[in-house]
Amino acid sequence: MKTCLAFVLAAVILAAQPQSVRAQDAKGEQKQEVALDEVKVVAPPIIEGNQVDRYAGQTTTVTKEQISDMNAPDMTSALRRTPGVNISRYNVIGSYGGAEGGGVFVRGMGTSRPGSELATQIDGAPAYMGLWNHPLVDFLSVDPAYNIRVFKSAQPMSAFNNAFAALDVTPKRMEKEGFFTKGTGQYGSFNTWMQTAEHGGKSGNFDYYVGQSFRSSDGHRPNSDGRLTAYYALAGYKLSDNLEVTGTVLHTDNQANDPGPEGQPSSRSGLYTTQFTHGVVTLADNFDWGKGHLKLYANSGTGYWYNQSGTANDTLSDSVLYGGRFRQTLNLWKGGEILAGADLDFMSGHAIFTNDLTIGTVRLGGLAVPVITNNPQAEFAWRTWRVFTPYLGVSQKFGEGDKEKNKDDWYVIPSGGVRLYTHSEFPSEWSPQAGVILGWKGLELHGNYSRGVSYPGLNVAVFSANVISTLGQRWRDLRAEVTDHFEAGASYSYDDKAKLDVTFYSDHGSNKYVMYPATGAPQGFANIAKFDIQGVESTLTVTPLKNLSLFAGMNYLNVDPKSLPYSPKWTLSFGGNYLFLDHFKLSADAQYVDQQYVLSQARRINAYNTSKVDAFWLLNAKFSYLFSFEAWKKTDAEVFVAVNNITNTFYKYRPGYPMPPTSVMTGLSVSF
Repeated sequence: MKTCLAFVLAAVILAAQPQSVRAQDAKGEQKQEVALDEVKVVAPPIIEGNQVDRYAGQTTTVTKEQISDMNAPDMTSALRRTPGVNISRYNVIGSYGGAEGGGVFVRGMGTSRPGSELATQIDGAPAYMGLWNHPLVDFLSVDPAYNIRVFKSAQPMSAFNNAFAALDVTPKRMEKEGFFTKGTGQYGSFNTWMQTAEHGGKSGNFDYYVGQSFRSSDGHRPNSDGRLTAYYALAGYKLSDNLEVTGTVLHTDNQANDPGPEGQPSSRSGLYTTQFTHGVVTLADNFDWGKGHLKLYANSGTGYWYNQSGTANDTLSDSVLYGGRFRQTLNLWKGGEILAGADLDFMSGHAIFTNDLTIGTVRLGGLAVPVITNNPQAEFAWRTWRVFTPYLGVSQKFGEGDKEKNKDDWYVIPSGGVRLYTHSEFPSEWSPQAGVILGWKGLELHGNYSRGVSYPGLNVAVFSANVISTLGQRWRDLRAEVTDHFEAGASYSYDDKAKLDVTFYSDHGSNKYVMYPATGAPQGFANIAKFDIQGVESTLTVTPLKNLSLFAGMNYLNVDPKSLPYSPKWTLSFGGNYLFLDHFKLSADAQYVDQQYVLSQARRINAYNTSKVDAFWLLNAKFSYLFSFEAWKKTDAEVFVAVNNITNTFYKYRPGYPMPPTSVMTGLSVSF
């Protein structure tokens, strides 16, 4: 660590000299120094902002600037300060199999295992563990992300289906003519290494972007090590003024250890590894009369869980997803829009379950030593299910106002639409949406109703065949889970100086499926569980100076059942970005998370979460020195020190699993 700090300090001194003195050439003559270009504005901290689409659906966006300012190595780190989003994790680097080992939860959604109400996507296409029907966070590397969009409610007219909330990663691409290259290296506490490299170019109608990243850590506790590796590429070609085609590829290879509860090494759950390859091809159109796209995607992923519960038991899960997305808007009359689209998804899965089997003993040094082999216990053969969801929406704008350009006039946008769900195994469902937007000057009001639909995944068949055989074929009687979502919100913008958002929301969920595995009860599955979620969320971004941006956010949740995990009553987040003395930048954030129930919400009858963790405050900061190299006029560099948990807070996301104390990362980033 001392060696790394000395290296970074030397880099700062050497790099700073061309900025403060005039260099001399071989003849002793002075050269004109190159001054760093003035940085006029800073990116908003924590989130880029909240947006309301034409159908009154709200999303929150976190961009690559916020990811960089927070020095976030993965999805949970990038989103944990976002109002309405809660996370869990075990390790410094790497997520252990989802849920409490590395999960993201949106307003109480996404807590069930197996299965989930939360969808995860890359470039608008599903990216999750299809066999168990829930996200694996390490599938979603943050390094290719131009931004991360958080859909906090069911929105049938939006870009996802078969879920109550969603995360969508939009990949980076070159938009301006020329070339760009960036490399970053970091080292810090717990023998943590991070390295990223990316390069992009655009020439005429062709553009491309490629990148690679590697992260590893020994962890803050024994057996809490982890590793993340990612490779990604995007290529685009403009076929005409109105048509373009793009292709995106991502490959990740990751692993994380379970450190186990403190003082109970025998309770460890071993090693969890993931591999994921994801590809999307998009044909997009953009005409005066409308715009849209056709996407074709395919991905394959593995989640291999070794040495479960301190034994030699393994669960080896494979997933394949493929399908398409069609979406088109039509602007056939003034102020009007027709939205038509359809999603087609195929989900395939396969699993092998093994256990330790003693086949005899051998004599070693006079001792009888058991011979243990790892033999297949059961196999879930490949199976494929299909979901097809066409949708149609209509909206009409009245008035000449516009929240981006003409803010002095009023506007009203009523809208409505419906999505039809058809499934290869379960009954069809309808998902309506209706909304209205009213705007005048800097004020915008929105309200909507929507119905979310989430079908059981292949996991119900896996459980019946390989985990609890007494469940039989009763999963075939299940229906989709549904939620009725109501939302009303207001936002006010004052020039570019400030923006305030307030949103009230309510979700009533029904038909949630549970298992009856116990003796003496009807064994099987049933759609009988319910939940209710009400809350209010608010964010405030203030930019009093061009070089200073401040943020505050809060979310209040009231849930039933009260034991709904990862749904703290209060969460608060604060952030600030400040550029000063031409070359220095400070990015800081603070977060408060109320006490909460934890662990996955089991899909069993009368199962209630009883484990809780205490409330906590966290404070983090990143201090940077920005400079450019005189020899390479287009080269910018940043030397930084990032400190997490500055106050050395003792906190947990699971009982017995303390999170890291104060930790430090130092690094150098160079781009040209």
